[in-house]
Amino acid sequence: MKNRKIGKGLHILAGLYECQETEVLASKIKLEKTILKIIQKARFNALSSLFYKFPDGGVTGLVLLSESHLAIHTWPEKAYASLDIFLCNYSSDNSYKVRKAFELFHAFLKPAKMKKREIRRE
Repeated sequence: MKNRKIGKGLHILAGLYECQETEVLASKIKLEKTILKIIQKARFNALSSLFYKFPDGGVTGLVLLSESHLAIHTWPEKAYASLDIFLCNYSSDNSYKVRKAFELFHAFLKPAKMKKREIRRE
């Protein structure tokens, strides 16, 4: 294959603790709406999304992107969200888009603490 960029990209994994927007973390509809807005602002290409609300309050969501994926898992009772964003660099370097999406999530959920890991896939 000529294009050696396939599979390369930036993957951000984050735990967001003591989030102020716990109402959104507990609502499937609000969370999906917020995530789709963030995806649009970050200029991702969403193909499909699936969100599930657990009876005890948490929400799991996955957005399939043409560039890869975005996943979120919430525990509103603990004011916590686990975030996973990966975009491959098939046609261009998308690292700035991944970082922008993360910054938008951080600004919206307003966590008091976070653990973030950036993995550069080679």
